[in-house]
Amino acid sequence: MSSWKTRHPLAEAGPSEAIEPHGLKGLRTTRLILVEDGADWPVLASARPIETMVIAQSGDSYAAFAARTMRKLSTIASTDRSIRAALIAVDSGPTDRAELSMKTCGRAEIARTVAAHMRTTGGGEIVLFAPPAVESQSRYALVALADALLAELASDDLGISLQFGLPKPAPRSSVGRLKSSTRIKRVAG
Repeated sequence: MSSWKTRHPLAEAGPSEAIEPHGLKGLRTTRLILVEDGADWPVLASARPIETMVIAQSGDSYAAFAARTMRKLSTIASTDRSIRAALIAVDSGPTDRAELSMKTCGRAEIARTVAAHMRTTGGGEIVLFAPPAVESQSRYALVALADALLAELASDDLGISLQFGLPKPAPRSSVGRLKSSTRIKRVAG
């Protein structure tokens, strides 16, 4: 998704182009995408190739999905991967209070684990991504979660953000075509 480009230089660097943060050598930059059942799949765009790891709920209970995600994060921590961007695509379906509380706790635990990894490997950004029509109780829980994570985890090298829905399309020019953002540079010759 074009608006989900982190402020950190490693977010789009490919494995061969990785900038070494804080003197760490040989880390492969990885983008992590977590998709809960019922979530909108995010559209991702990168100017350069980047290794992307997707973990989807795929019919598991939320507890099983969270446990599988935590095992995978533990495995990543022992490899040469450096997560620079993590997107948690959350579901929008109505849930009862107990289920919503369990999911919020699971999301917070996952975000804390990802943040701890990011801090040891040079920073990054975590995005909570929800559909625009998420029900009000879930929306409130997500805003509260993002606020709590910001207070607890955010720093100069770690960002936390919340996005409802896909970014709006680029404005159209008066002739109905998309405006170009390409820059032309004159070459002397």
